[in-house]
Amino acid sequence: MNALPVSRPTAQANTTTPRHLFDRILSAVTLADLSAPAALGVIAALTVLSWVAAYFLGGGTNVAPHWFYIPVFLAGLRFGPLGALVTAVISTFVAGPLLPANVATNTPQALSDWVSRGIFFVVIGQFVTQLFAGVRRLSEREVHLQAEVELGTTELQAREARFSALVQNSSDLVTIVDRDGTILFQSPSVARVLGWDLESTTGTSLVAAIHGSDQQLWRTIVDFLVEDAGVEKVAEWRVRHADGSWRVLQSIVTNLIHESSVGGLVLNSRDITDQKALEEQLRHQAFHDQLTGLANRALFAEHLDQALRRRSRMGAGLALLFVDLDEFKAVNDLHGHTLGDELLKQAAARLRATLRDADAIARIGGDEFAVLFEGVAPGSDPRIAAERVIEAFAQPFRIKALDVFVTASIGIALDDSGTESAEDLLRNADLAMYAAKTTSRGRYEVFSTGMHSMILDRMQVEVDLRRALDENEFEVYYQPIVEHPSGAVGGVEALIRWNHPDRGLVMPGEFIGVAESSGTIVQIGEWMLQHACKEFAALTRGVAGGEGLYLSVNMSTRQLSDPLLLNTVQSALANAGLDAKRLTLEITESTVMADVTNAFRVLTELRGIGVKIAIDDFGTGYSSLSLLSEIPVDTLKIDRSFVTGVAKRPEPARLIRAILLLASDFGLHTVAEGVEERDQDEVLQGLGCQASQGFYFARPMPATQLGELLERDSCIPMGTV
Repeated sequence: MNALPVSRPTAQANTTTPRHLFDRILSAVTLADLSAPAALGVIAALTVLSWVAAYFLGGGTNVAPHWFYIPVFLAGLRFGPLGALVTAVISTFVAGPLLPANVATNTPQALSDWVSRGIFFVVIGQFVTQLFAGVRRLSEREVHLQAEVELGTTELQAREARFSALVQNSSDLVTIVDRDGTILFQSPSVARVLGWDLESTTGTSLVAAIHGSDQQLWRTIVDFLVEDAGVEKVAEWRVRHADGSWRVLQSIVTNLIHESSVGGLVLNSRDITDQKALEEQLRHQAFHDQLTGLANRALFAEHLDQALRRRSRMGAGLALLFVDLDEFKAVNDLHGHTLGDELLKQAAARLRATLRDADAIARIGGDEFAVLFEGVAPGSDPRIAAERVIEAFAQPFRIKALDVFVTASIGIALDDSGTESAEDLLRNADLAMYAAKTTSRGRYEVFSTGMHSMILDRMQVEVDLRRALDENEFEVYYQPIVEHPSGAVGGVEALIRWNHPDRGLVMPGEFIGVAESSGTIVQIGEWMLQHACKEFAALTRGVAGGEGLYLSVNMSTRQLSDPLLLNTVQSALANAGLDAKRLTLEITESTVMADVTNAFRVLTELRGIGVKIAIDDFGTGYSSLSLLSEIPVDTLKIDRSFVTGVAKRPEPARLIRAILLLASDFGLHTVAEGVEERDQDEVLQGLGCQASQGFYFARPMPATQLGELLERDSCIPMGTV
């Protein structure tokens, strides 16, 4: 295993060296190992001993006085010159008289001799004392220095051992490479971090293992570091794992090429792959819709800002599509949020499949989506894309064995001037989408400057509609339905009118679309049903044959999705005292196809209480003819678009004949709408149509006029009303 070298401390010798022996002798002679009181005791004992020796060995031998200087030397070594002087004075003046006379002259030794010799020996003693003290200090200093060296060596060895242990067991990866990227050293953690074999990868190129997109970053950092020794840089790059995957390493790269003990670039690396994955996950969650996986409003705004900056540099055009799902709220309310969420997922997938990969698609919120086009030719590509989306959404969504029909209304905003801001484009596309929804479902509109005022007008209409319900501004008109061949009134269709306080009588085409988009159609429809049933029952009560007349009322898609519809119908019939068999509810093909399963259930429940069902504007929708055998229907109403040319061209007549044959096979009653001319009526009767309505027979009329008509005669003279 390739590892950093570690110095190990040598064993301490157990034998006593000459130096140690000398130190011990020196310590004993100088009384250095004794405390001050103990040293004084030894000196005092030796002083007394010198007195005794002088007494018995005194005389002319001149030996006895020399004993005095032994404690003097020791006192000087232990306590300095003052100690030696005190000891010498005491020995001279106290012990001197104890010495015997000189045997040669038989005279006492002169005190001056003792003093002179004492001074001499004190000086000599101090010299020796200082000599011993210097030697002692030198010895102690050498011992101290040797101890410091040994301590430093031990600490250095311990530090090296700790460093080696840290490198060997570190979870981070330590790598040393030369300036060309050749691996000189790797810590054992390379096996855990990258799955590399320590021995076989030493001497190979680290650069070859770095991801190709990150190799330029490596070269840039190396070029920067080799200029200055000791400089370090932090970098992140992808390095290939032994299993072929890429691991993201965060490395601190330090230039230690000029360090003789290293001689290369040192990389201290941490594996941050999981951290980067978590960061990416959090970023994705922050900028993507969790339900559909599309970009959210924040990320889309960022894409749009970047596109606008690129536009200013490149001069490329921009276009923005705002997509809204028609009737999504009704589907969500009827089937629940789980099915609604699945519908949004499938809608997002259908957008991805329909549009280009380069187009930025986002879920802005709820059932609204936005699409950004860059580098397009205004007036062509956005419109083509919008048509593709509308066509794709015309197909049903299959959710939990249900076919759910949800069309798309699209608003297009073009960056024609090249000066529009992100807010301008979003607002313009939103206004265009709103205009598309109010005109007709499942279509697109391109923003124009006049739309703003139009939208404001529609918003005012919405506000006025809510007020109209509270102020009872609505009124019901009735248009007779004539049976063939008798020409008698078989029933009437109830048509709503709005007596606006400022605008006068407002026709349905001017406010029904707003009511549908705003949701007020449910409240308006409930008022219409309650009022029409009560008024019609009152008008026909007491009229000859009045109990055989029927009332036909239109139902919108939102009304059919209202879970309280059955209760509303039953309540209207009960309050009016009207037989359920005299009420016909008209629905369009598109209303049925919006949610076939729900339509089948609701219509079945309505027929269960005796209410009849009519398909309005038949032949203009996109329903399957097989539905006629599946859903409960009583009447087919042929759309006015077929009736208009029936007397002038053969094609409409052939289509009406086919519809009449189909209705006959299913046992359905037929009514032709929009009959305005006599020849149209004659052709329709010739084809076998059972009933007609239109201006040729009578225009829609208020309740009072209908009452007069019914009281006068139930048979209408053609073209007179």
